[in-house]
Order: sequence, then structure tokens, then C-alpha cells
Amino acid sequence: MLILMIALSGFQISRRIYDRIRGFAPVDKFLAAILVGDNPASMSFIRKQKQQAAEKSGIDFRVFEFPKKVKEEELLSAIKALAEDEKCGGIIVQLPLPEHLDKQAILDAVPFRKDPDALSSEAINRFRGGSPLVLPPAVGVVKEILDFQKIDLKGKSVAVVGLGFLVGGPVADWFRGRCRELFLIDKGDDFSPVKNADIVVLGTGVPGLIKESDAKLGALVIDFGYGKDENGKLRGDFKPSATQNPAEAGFYTPTPGGTGPILVARLLLNFCELVLRSR
Repeated sequence: MLILMIALSGFQISRRIYDRIRGFAPVDKFLAAILVGDNPASMSFIRKQKQQAAEKSGIDFRVFEFPKKVKEEELLSAIKALAEDEKCGGIIVQLPLPEHLDKQAILDAVPFRKDPDALSSEAINRFRGGSPLVLPPAVGVVKEILDFQKIDLKGKSVAVVGLGFLVGGPVADWFRGRCRELFLIDKGDDFSPVKNADIVVLGTGVPGLIKESDAKLGALVIDFGYGKDENGKLRGDFKPSATQNPAEAGFYTPTPGGTGPILVARLLLNFCELVLRSR
């Protein structure tokens, strides 16, 4: 049976978050971004998305660039200096990092009180223990979408496809105990539980992995995945049908223009909340 779904605008949802961010103005501390190497995707994400969004929100966003072969000790020293700088309210480390660097050691150099990405071990442990200062941004995105759609998780079945460090892992942790049924599916697993899920969260980075016909009628698909398809175009994990939308349609976040704008907005909201707590 053909299933038809409606695209959700991440820009529309992110505007609601920026309205809340403006309530924090003026933000009297700067947000530091650590950028290692010259990865084009990382540079674009920092400069064209995070920095532009921050500046439009009145946030002082400063990029600290390091060569790809930077020594770990040098990078840790720079992060420590920012951590001790009272004018710095938050530090983000743009991933991925070069292979010679210990990713978790670098992330753990960021104090949890200045960690808007919530990627340090302390921030992760606090989140899992139920007492986070801020939610991991991907979790914040899911929450924003559920609130926007006025979805009550009680009685809902959820499938998380892709259990990675940035998306699937923390999102799965957050769903535990909040929904009726939770399916955790990693790459190479059986995807059939997706058919029974009211809410599907995707984060594998495999373009078109889940087709619209694989989903339940009326489901909500939150797609964090992105990668280039065989034609070199940026696509998400979800492949929607190019058809008209019936009244009983479900919803999905498109790529691009779906979870991406919300993710950036939630990161900046986290920063503002951390600054407020520091006062």
C-alpha cells in the first residue's frame, strides 16, 4: 500500500526556538568553536550555519582554528584556557576530529558547565542520571518536534534506527521510560520493527535507507541522517514518495531543511541556558 507523508519545515520550528533565545539578550559571554583541520563540511557547518545563526541572534561566536596535525597537548591546553576564561560561556568542538587525536579526551576537556553539545563524559553521565544542565542537542530536536506536533509519548511505539554517539545513542536514552515500546535498531539489523512504530528516528547517514513504504501509516519520521546519494545530492536516511498528501498522512523531516536548522537553534539555546546558569 502506498503511504503518503507531509514534510515538516525545520525552519518554522527553529524560529520558535530563536524567539526564546532572544529572551536571553543580551548574552554577555562568547561561544567558542574549536575547528581542527580543513574538512570542507566541518568548515561550512561552523561558518555558514552555526556562526551565522549565532550572530543573527546577537551571540558573540568565535572560531579557534587549528591545523590538522595539531598536537593533542596543544589542543587540550587551548581548551583549558577557554575553560578558565570567565568571558567564555561555552565551548563546542566540531567533529569529526583527525584520527591521531583522542576524541573523548578532547571533549572531556570541556567543563560540563560550558558544554552546550553535552558531549563530555560528565555531561553524558548527568544526562543519563536524569540531572542534565542542558539536553543533548539531538534530544532537544526530538523534543521540539514532538512539542510542535503536540504528540504525547504515552502509548506510542518508537523506533530509533542508528545508535551513534551524536544522535541515536542519546535519543534512545531519552525515550526509555517515556514511550510504550522502544525498538533500538543499528546498521545491519532487521528493520521490520519500523513498520510498527508511531515515531521513527533515523541517524545512520545512509541515504534512502528507509522508504516511505517501510513506515507505518500516519507515522512521524525524524530524520537526522545525511549523505550524498548516487547523483551526488545531499539526502537523508528517509526516502519519501513524490505524491500528493492525504488527510491521514504522517509527517517527516526533509533533508536538507529538517532537523539541521533545529539542531543549530537548540545548540545556541543550550549555550544561552548555560550562561544564565553561570550567573
